[in-house]
Amino acid sequence: MGRGYFLQAEVISLDTHGARVHWRYPVKLGQNMEIQLINENVTKLFRVIRSGESGSPEEKHAGLEFVDAKESWNLIELVAKWGFENL
Repeated sequence: MGRGYFLQAEVISLDTHGARVHWRYPVKLGQNMEIQLINENVTKLFRVIRSGESGSPEEKHAGLEFVDAKESWNLIELVAKWGFENL
């Protein structure tokens, strides 16, 4: 088993089934990763389903979906907690 690592990312958008993020480094399509939002105590498991094309402005962007199709974000709670107009 490989070693785990921490990589900070910027969340571009969230929806019920996943997220779009900007990483410091490109990620691989199909890669599974655990994500923990800042100030949240729960870690959730995602799979990379979209990855920006190498050399493009979206190279370090990735689309993520929950590995468990029954999993979801509680968007109402996140909007209230973070004070966003919408996600």
